[in-house]
Amino acid sequence: MPQSEFQNKAIWQSVSLFSNKHEGCTKPVATAPKSYDGSPEALASARTIDQLEGNQVVIGADVAEFSNLKAGQSTTLYGEMFHVLAVLPRTGTIDDTRVFAHLHTVQRLTNAGEVVNAIEVMGCCKDAAGDLVPNLAKLLPNAKVVTISQVVSTQVGVNRLMGQMSVFVFAILVVVGGASVASTISANVRERRREVGTLMALGATPGLILRMFLLKAWALGTVGAILGSLLGLIVAVILGSQWAGVTVTPLPSLIAMAVGSALLVTTLAALWPARTAAKLDPCLCFQDV
Repeated sequence: MPQSEFQNKAIWQSVSLFSNKHEGCTKPVATAPKSYDGSPEALASARTIDQLEGNQVVIGADVAEFSNLKAGQSTTLYGEMFHVLAVLPRTGTIDDTRVFAHLHTVQRLTNAGEVVNAIEVMGCCKDAAGDLVPNLAKLLPNAKVVTISQVVSTQVGVNRLMGQMSVFVFAILVVVGGASVASTISANVRERRREVGTLMALGATPGLILRMFLLKAWALGTVGAILGSLLGLIVAVILGSQWAGVTVTPLPSLIAMAVGSALLVTTLAALWPARTAAKLDPCLCFQDV
């Protein structure tokens, strides 16, 4: 327990633990010496929990924002009232979504018994994990021993893979969408050859014919982009929290980017059919039956 350990190991309260380079440490952590302070404010900044009572909790930044809780307020967990001792500053890690409580209280409320499912160890050397991980693995053969760097590298690899897959899927969608627009405009040009010939016989310029078909492509691209963005946004907001457990925040800039990209793709896809329509000979158009 943090309370008894802090009392028994006085060295934990000494600043020399982090300020002196001891034997075997080749890369001392660049951590400024900090004197111990048991106040809730220091607890939230120094991340040292040693005076947490059975009815007190420390919550992460995301939990505080989602539950609209602040330090000094009370909340109910598992049917029991708890006092929020402090709110941890946002770190961008899983701690932002955690609630820290007394070990015995957690074991009692969850009916887990006297067990511990996770132990976090902080080393005072950057290279501490070199010997720490294999030694802990030998002492705890049934436990999974990992370092923060391993977790981070794994998450970075997953994020990179998902980003590459997203780019690949996006490229396929752009090609398929552009081909669909080009096919639609080409079919429209073939169906309206006589109308195009009539307009040109009445004095319509090739530039006007070109702009007419491009305008239709722009209308298709704009409507498709807006409807697709809204549909994707609705699905993400509704299913994001249910499937992935994340909160989706709408970004108007992405919708604007989708509309701009759709206009660019449709313009490139419809340019060749539109130019073909602009070059039609009115005499040949009227010969078609």
